[in-house]
Amino acid sequence: MLFSLTTKSLARFRRRSTLAKLFNSLQTLELPVELWDEILALLTNDDLLQTACVSRAWNARSLAIYMRRHNVIPDTGSIDVPSFFLQALHLAFVSPQITALRCTFPAFAVRRRMRSLPGAVANCPHLTSLSVKWRYDPFETLKKSHTRAEIVAIIRDVVRTLADRTPGPLVVVGSTKIQRFERKEIPARYLLIGKQRDGVGASVLGRDTHAESESSFSFNRLDWVNVRSIRNGGSGSLECFTLVTFPTAFLALHPTKLLTAADISAILPHLKLPALQSLAIRTDEIDRDVLADFQKRHPHIMS
Repeated sequence: MLFSLTTKSLARFRRRSTLAKLFNSLQTLELPVELWDEILALLTNDDLLQTACVSRAWNARSLAIYMRRHNVIPDTGSIDVPSFFLQALHLAFVSPQITALRCTFPAFAVRRRMRSLPGAVANCPHLTSLSVKWRYDPFETLKKSHTRAEIVAIIRDVVRTLADRTPGPLVVVGSTKIQRFERKEIPARYLLIGKQRDGVGASVLGRDTHAESESSFSFNRLDWVNVRSIRNGGSGSLECFTLVTFPTAFLALHPTKLLTAADISAILPHLKLPALQSLAIRTDEIDRDVLADFQKRHPHIMS
């Protein structure tokens, strides 16, 4: 099996190299723009993304054709892309009109492909929703601590970029709890805690300045992370906020000075946790209709 994967990878590398050389030579031809569009339109989706990495001019034309194929239109663009698409977005000369981006990373070249994620997000100024999935938990497949730390740093940079686009605080759901932070509390760097008995610990945000809780998350698995801009969250301080969700099987709804029961009631309608199995409700002040709707969306939980 390993030999087969290696052979396929080498063949794909040679194909990309040949494709890049071919289009580098074609660029010297003086052809009308319309004719170039006709030529590029003949390429497959994968090859089109490779040509988008050749030059700025080719990047703009290739991405435009790719977007049209996937019905991405200005201000309503939602797209599900392979991970190598991120490099083309990272190099984009013209900002794509993407508002929602979903991307899945394979079992190989995870760190290399994820390095393009912050640049891709930065190059899409209209992006307000990001969903990243891994076929295999990167904290399990990437054994070295510095590679794990790099993955955490990449997630941090993406969260910072998207949080800066939305007024209001940052709400993080994971590690059994809901926490609220101000954008200025996102540190300049992440710290990887290391392998723990119940998972891999990663400091997702800085320490809570009010000392009510630690922003240390222990992942049994890191299958996905979602970052969304919420602009109709409710009234008060959570009318607008950035919602970051990590996988968790248990969630405790526990109001604090920083996160009131009214805040929790404003957050719950926007939460969808596929792995949630158990819910602990430690207050009777949460809106009953909101709570009932949340439980209906999560039929496997036990309160």
